[in-house]
Amino acid sequence: IRQRAVTVLFQPIVTLPSSEVEAYEALGRGVYAGLPESPVELFDLAGALGPDVQAELSRLLRRRAVELARDHDKPLLLFLNTHPVDLETPALLESLQELRDAAPRLGLVLEIHESALAQPDIMSWLHGRLGEIGVGLAYDDFGAGQARLFELAEAPPEYLKFDRRFVTGIDSAPPSRQQLVRSLVAAVRELNAKPVAEGVETAAEAAACHGAGFMLAQGHHFGVPKGIAEV
Repeated sequence: IRQRAVTVLFQPIVTLPSSEVEAYEALGRGVYAGLPESPVELFDLAGALGPDVQAELSRLLRRRAVELARDHDKPLLLFLNTHPVDLETPALLESLQELRDAAPRLGLVLEIHESALAQPDIMSWLHGRLGEIGVGLAYDDFGAGQARLFELAEAPPEYLKFDRRFVTGIDSAPPSRQQLVRSLVAAVRELNAKPVAEGVETAAEAAACHGAGFMLAQGHHFGVPKGIAEV
């Protein structure tokens, strides 16, 4: 963290059915010799030093993403990840305001795991504060634990990313599963949130996701994570 030995790759999030790029998710990677590249492993190591260190690593990765993208020829829309400990620190909003000031041309969306919906009052407050500083909100991995539809209605985001278990093999899934996905997507759209299909690997899955009502999609079918020079 002191040496800022991290980088960020960018994976496209596209519109359906056109596959035009709407945004990029910023995916952090470590580049310090002798330490893992994987952010999951890095956060595990940081956790051994305490939650404050995990929060500091999370802020560093977001800051690095903005540094890399802010001078891009196009005004990009970036999805920036959080670690659960971010929501327990008052520095989160301050750090996002700093990013907003440092890169006014960038669109910024904060990704938060859907488990945070267990505290809808806090999420509703946070959504309001994010709106005040011009940062959007996305919930990630929707349905990985519970599909929290009631809480979602109390604190709706701009974007809702469906867990890949809804997407993998959707083109050949039983009709009952396909209908479930269509119903959930329709409910999300009723809340004026944009549903995003994560983990799309094939053209058949992409077509089925469009048929289910997804507005956006992400996955190796549309593009792998890549450096800013390739964006």
